[in-house]
Amino acid sequence: MKEIKKEITNYIYQYESFDGILFDTKEECEKYEKSAEGVLKLKFQELIVDKADAWDLMRGYEDNEVVGVKLTKEEDKDTVLQLYLFLNPYYTKDNISKERKQWLEQCKSYINDAYENKDILLLGINCEGDYYFIGPKNKFIENLKNFGNPIKSEKK
Repeated sequence: MKEIKKEITNYIYQYESFDGILFDTKEECEKYEKSAEGVLKLKFQELIVDKADAWDLMRGYEDNEVVGVKLTKEEDKDTVLQLYLFLNPYYTKDNISKERKQWLEQCKSYINDAYENKDILLLGINCEGDYYFIGPKNKFIENLKNFGNPIKSEKK
């Protein structure tokens, strides 16, 4: 008896969307890219001017990313807010909590501040693909510069 060794190579084909998500069929990938989420993410991706590993940039979680987006048109502000609300639909409900309403207003403020001051808007993307606001880059830097300074009490 003679033992014969045969090598068999199998290939599995997948389809990668513009944002790196893998699909088993071309049709699934095309459907995703044409969906509301796909369209918004594509528009958002066009605004990204820089991307970094959160750990390398600011010692955040090593499996998170930080992206910087440049808002040059009013539509860019809408794109960022629309994507955030699409991915976090609970902010669009009528009965959201006071805290969530305040956070949404803060996010809108970040967007407007970055746009008006021609600043880079920083957002994080966690390991699950959830987006979160860090804020305008210059505001973030200013917060760091003031970190540790005594809080000034307002005189009345």
